[in-house]
Amino acid sequence: MKNVIKRAKKATSKSSGQGSKPGRPLTARAVAELCGVELKTIHNWAVDGRLPHFRTPGRHLRFQPEVVEAFLRECGYEINAEVRLRVVCVAARPAARLRKALANVDCMWVPDVWTALIEVGRAAPDVWVVDATNRLPDGLTQAVETLKRQLPSVKIAVLRERAAPGDDPKIRYLGIDGLMALLTP
Repeated sequence: MKNVIKRAKKATSKSSGQGSKPGRPLTARAVAELCGVELKTIHNWAVDGRLPHFRTPGRHLRFQPEVVEAFLRECGYEINAEVRLRVVCVAARPAARLRKALANVDCMWVPDVWTALIEVGRAAPDVWVVDATNRLPDGLTQAVETLKRQLPSVKIAVLRERAAPGDDPKIRYLGIDGLMALLTP
């Protein structure tokens, strides 16, 4: 098997009608195509507890790509995947400089912090970026506190070149250079 992630993307786009992004859950059909087994086998593995999964509100099986990758490794499949950071970025109108800084990561752009919190639950990002260059988004402090409490492994970057009066001292503010340092593995 040359590249599991490429096959996962192809399988997901065929079976669900939409492209796959790293971190997006895989359908049972996509996992079956990856493993070269029948769909029923994937269902059996999930029910037997061999392959961790979750169900959508419609009771469809979904699998996190990282879990599937670990499962495939355990089963002896060769995995050659390029690892890219996953970022959720809160920016109503992102500046060109910010877009350039995030060009080499898998970035999901959202308009507000509340939508970002929802996407954090879906996309499981490595970094949560908030563009506060012009003004602080409404509810930022509460959203950051919620994120730190629920997902302590997610790095948080609030972009602001310099602190302004009224900025929350508990939030770490960064410029673009600081963000680039944070994104460098």
